[in-house]
Amino acid sequence: MKSKYFALFIIGLASFSVSFAAVRLPALFGDHMVLQQNADAPFWGWSEPNATITISCSWDQELHITKADRWAKWKTSIKTPPAGGPFTITISERNTIILHHVMVGEVWLCSGQSNMEWTLGSGIDNKESEIANANHPLIHHIRIPKGSSDYPQENIEAGWEVCSPESVAGFSAVAYFFARELTEQLHIPVGLIHTSWGGSAAEAWTPKNIIEADPEYAQWRTLYPETYQWPYQPGSTYNAMIYPLAPYKIAGALWYQGESNTGNALVYRRLFPDMIKSWRDLWGYEFPFYYVQIAPFNYGRPLQGALVQEAQRLTLQASPSTGMAVTTDIGNVQDIHPKNKQDVGKRLALWALAKNYNKNIPYCGPLYNKIAREGNKIKVFFDHMEGGLELKDTKPDLYKIAGDNRQFVEAKVEVEKDGLLLSSELIPDPVAVRYAFTNVAEGNLYNKSGLPATPFRSDDWPVIYNNVSIKSVYDPAQQGFIISMEGDGSDKIVYSLDGNEPGLNSTIYEGPFVVKEKTNITAKGILQNQLSENSTTKDVLLSKATYRPLTVLTPSSEKYSKGGNYTLINGQKGNINNVNDPEWQGWEGDNMEVVVDLGVSQKAKKISIEFLQNQNAWVFLPSQVIISTSTNNRNFTDVLKQAEPTTNNRVPQTKNYTADINVNVRFVRIKAVNIGTCPPWHQGAGSKALILADEIMVE
Repeated sequence: MKSKYFALFIIGLASFSVSFAAVRLPALFGDHMVLQQNADAPFWGWSEPNATITISCSWDQELHITKADRWAKWKTSIKTPPAGGPFTITISERNTIILHHVMVGEVWLCSGQSNMEWTLGSGIDNKESEIANANHPLIHHIRIPKGSSDYPQENIEAGWEVCSPESVAGFSAVAYFFARELTEQLHIPVGLIHTSWGGSAAEAWTPKNIIEADPEYAQWRTLYPETYQWPYQPGSTYNAMIYPLAPYKIAGALWYQGESNTGNALVYRRLFPDMIKSWRDLWGYEFPFYYVQIAPFNYGRPLQGALVQEAQRLTLQASPSTGMAVTTDIGNVQDIHPKNKQDVGKRLALWALAKNYNKNIPYCGPLYNKIAREGNKIKVFFDHMEGGLELKDTKPDLYKIAGDNRQFVEAKVEVEKDGLLLSSELIPDPVAVRYAFTNVAEGNLYNKSGLPATPFRSDDWPVIYNNVSIKSVYDPAQQGFIISMEGDGSDKIVYSLDGNEPGLNSTIYEGPFVVKEKTNITAKGILQNQLSENSTTKDVLLSKATYRPLTVLTPSSEKYSKGGNYTLINGQKGNINNVNDPEWQGWEGDNMEVVVDLGVSQKAKKISIEFLQNQNAWVFLPSQVIISTSTNNRNFTDVLKQAEPTTNNRVPQTKNYTADINVNVRFVRIKAVNIGTCPPWHQGAGSKALILADEIMVE
């Protein structure tokens, strides 16, 4: 028996030794791979220590010989021919590996977060026709699997695919449309190495030692909570998804990221160029790096997106051999994943065609250069005007100027041969200009080649984010709300009662005051005579129903009842961007039915209630809303019965249901019919749907 086990041990050991000694290749080297043309392309792998490895390529009929080191690693480089193929590559030691259908052309590394990860199958403009017509065998794609690691990894598990209608649904959409443009213009193979992870931060794509050595970068611990579910730990995706790819020869890199760094946009000014440099250091040469400027989106904090866009614009100056595709005109301010990926890929391709492949074509929209005073006006000069400037429509709110008080106002715009001339009667001595410098600005400035200008500001004034909190407490004695405000380190607070943004000369808050009618309060902090970018808005709603007794006939969900039974009649509106705001009361899978007692029978002209729709959070409008009135709480008369079709609309919005009446009312009953479960086309199909309601108004 012992001899039997000993024999099995020897056989197992021999098998292990043969396996260890066998020549092996990284996953990047496989059938259908694309090698960079006209290059000394690195080849590497593993074998037995000191083993001799031979490589033959069908394009040169030469025998390339290299030797493994004592750690069983080997590396060599082979001169590749001009674009062409298919070729065969044979690698031999004790075993033989044959790589079939190898193409030689242009290889691009494609990385970033969700907008780079977004596939054709995920949902793009004209999805069905784009997939059906994707017969582009010159485009090859390899998807690097998601992974994170504390230490640099040597290999990944993946394989190359040839583009076809059957395979393209899993390709990065931006990368695919980039490659399609290249193959149509150059008629050569294009290889896409796709390595991205939605939600990832730039810190994760940068070596850990760089992050930890910089005090500002090291603040990532306070920026991302422990519950953050996407990669943010320094170096984690760099180690697992970038390091194993080097030194595979590439023509350049494409990058679409920045949304996850809106919380530290000013730090991103330095972090992004440092990340680019770290990748170039890893590969050992300064390859072109073309990236997408993030699109307009309704971020919660003012200027978060604009400051990342600015950091990306400044990277053009900070990092050599970079280019930026501007997307201010093809985004969706309510969707962080715009569906127009075609133009994104094409605009990246313009940079590559012009810079890498010497095509004499326009590739960049107007880039801010400088400003100069002309009397009481201010002139803006641009690079890449390409025959001049044009405004595609009238959007005066995009163009703003300021004087020494740093308070920006809308400007009159005049297009001239060599730039823009801006002015305002309110600013006799302008010193600064801003164009489309907000989170949601959709640009209208182009050069004659139809390429959009990047947002910019001529100033570099500090951005102040002091907050103001507004509290309202109902006082039955005064039949109104007592309003109080607190500033977050502000020198003073200014406010308005008409919904307009307060300025430096607006009413100064000096203490609590009473509001006895429906009012929109907007407040800002002032620090060192500069207005905060943050505005706090509070709608105070007063009606005959405010703080009157309310009976909930169908219990609301515990999770969505944090405001108690007064939520629907407390004069406070729910936040459209926050389904967890306690000012929303919710019914999960159930219908809503409530009754408000106005105390005495009285004349009413209007009854209304507001519902939220945020299908991304499983919140749908009711399929029907019924408003009824009564004077005795027994006999109710329907004054509104409104059906609501359920349509696919992912934009968060509210809808007000109003009954115009002129009758005596004491009791108001509101019923809302829940659709029950999320519809089949929704990602939560079959799950319970939510109804979220806020203020009931009787006027």
